[in-house]
Amino acid sequence: MATHTYSTTADAAHATALEPRKRVIYDSVTRDYCCRFDGRLIGYASTYAAGVAMLDDFAHDLLVAGLLDLAPDTPPAPPAPPAPPTTASSRAPDDWQLTRLSLTSVQLANPTLGCRLILTTTQLAALRALLDACIIVPPAGA
Repeated sequence: MATHTYSTTADAAHATALEPRKRVIYDSVTRDYCCRFDGRLIGYASTYAAGVAMLDDFAHDLLVAGLLDLAPDTPPAPPAPPAPPTTASSRAPDDWQLTRLSLTSVQLANPTLGCRLILTTTQLAALRALLDACIIVPPAGA
């Protein structure tokens, strides 16, 4: 009796069109894999294979929902730069600068306070999730 291999994944044309849009990046500090689709963070995986599977599942879910454009006209646009300050006043204590140091680490610095933090992308994502959950109230004089 002959055996045959069957695949339930996307056909070759769809798979090759999506491969450049999927990225699994190893973080040597946290020893996990950052999974991105079209530059957007999808999640983290403990192994490369688990990261690829996560991105495949994500792409499949988008395809089934009709939300996946298999051949986008243009690559995703980078985020817009922050607007320049409108006044010439000195920096406020909340003016933080984010600088990428490597593929997996960033520096968060505040020149006014003399603070400098080096974070992995995993730590930065956790910080962002925490800040997104916070309610920020502007000062009374603003």
